[in-house]
Amino acid sequence: MHSFKLDKNQIKQRSPLKSIEEAFTDDDSINLDSIEFSTYLDNLLEKENSLIEKIQGSFESQSYDVPIFQLSDLEVDENTKIKYGSTSTVQKAFILNQNLPVAVKKYKLKNTESFKNEIKILKKISHENVLRLIGVMNDQNDSIITDWCSGPNLYEFLNSKHEDCYDKSNMFELMDIAYQISNAMDYLHSLRILHRDLKSKNVFLTESKNSENGLAHWQVKIGDFNLAICLDDANVQKIQTRCEGSYYWMAPEIINKKYNDQVINNPYTFKSDVYSFGIIMYELITGNLPFKDLDPMVMVLKVGRRSLKLDPRPIPNTPKGAVEIVKICTDSNRDIRPDFKDIKSQLFLIKNESSRNPLKKI
Repeated sequence: MHSFKLDKNQIKQRSPLKSIEEAFTDDDSINLDSIEFSTYLDNLLEKENSLIEKIQGSFESQSYDVPIFQLSDLEVDENTKIKYGSTSTVQKAFILNQNLPVAVKKYKLKNTESFKNEIKILKKISHENVLRLIGVMNDQNDSIITDWCSGPNLYEFLNSKHEDCYDKSNMFELMDIAYQISNAMDYLHSLRILHRDLKSKNVFLTESKNSENGLAHWQVKIGDFNLAICLDDANVQKIQTRCEGSYYWMAPEIINKKYNDQVINNPYTFKSDVYSFGIIMYELITGNLPFKDLDPMVMVLKVGRRSLKLDPRPIPNTPKGAVEIVKICTDSNRDIRPDFKDIKSQLFLIKNESSRNPLKKI
C-alpha cells in the first residue's frame, strides 16, 4: 500500500477535485484505507456534486423554463439594419428550418438584472398586443428572442421616419393604434404589471393580416419590459421606489421623486402608466411630443412642479373625445386619471365613430 502526504489545511483552501489530485501526486504519508480519509473523500465528492448542481440550477434559473437557442439555430438577416438602444441592440433573424422571422434583442452587458427581469415579466404575458417571448440565447451576450415587427416603432411612424406613414394615415387608423395600446395596458394592469417605460419608442407596429374596414393595417405590439414590475413579486417594494423611465413620458410624481428629491412612497402606480399613455395620445393627435421647444431639463422641472399644462393643438378632424383623453390622462393629480378599462371603452367608441369620417388633413 502506497502512502501519500495530505495537508488538510491546504486542501480546505483549494477546490475539492484539485485537492484530491494533489493528494495522489505527493509522496508522503496517509493511509487510503483509513476511515478518516475515506470519509473525507466522500465529503469532497459530495461538495463537488453539490457545486455542479448549483451551477446547473443557476443556469436553469436563468433560462426561466423557456427555449434556449444557440447562434447556430439562427440565420441573421444581414439586409436589415441593426437598431441600437441604450442597453441593447435589436436585429432581425430567422429560426432555421422554420423560416420564422424573430427579433434578437442583445444586451450590451452580460447577466444584467434587466435581462433577467424582462424574461420574468414576459413569461407572465400572452396577449396579441404584447411582444411574445420565443426564447433566450446565452452566448457572448444575453439575448431575448421575440416576435419580429415588420413596421416601425410608433415614434418613427409619428415622425415620418418610415415611408411617411403618419402623413398617409387616417384618423381611424390612429385611433385604432391608441385603442390597441390601451387594450394591451388594460391586460397588463389586470396582471398587476406596471410597464414603467411606456413611450412611443416602445410601441412596435407590424403589418396586420386582418385590415379592419380597409382603413387600419397596423397591429400594435408593446415591448421593452426591462423596467417593468409585477406588484405581486416579493421584492417589488424596493424596486417600485426606483425612479426610472424616459422623461418626456414621465409622470409629475415620478419627476418629483427623481429630480426634486421629494419623499414619495411608491411613486409608480397604475396611474403612472396612464400618464405615459396620455403623452402617446398627444403624439398621435398632434404628430409631435409636447413641450419639444423647451430645454429638456427646464421641461422636466416645470412638469415636476406642475407649472406646465398640456394644450393639445390637434390635427384637423381629431375627435373631441381623443383630446379629452389626453387631458384627463395627463392630469397632474394622479387620482383623477382614469384606468385603462375606461380608456379602452372610450377609445372603442371613438375609433368606430372615426370609421365614418376617417380622413384627416395635416
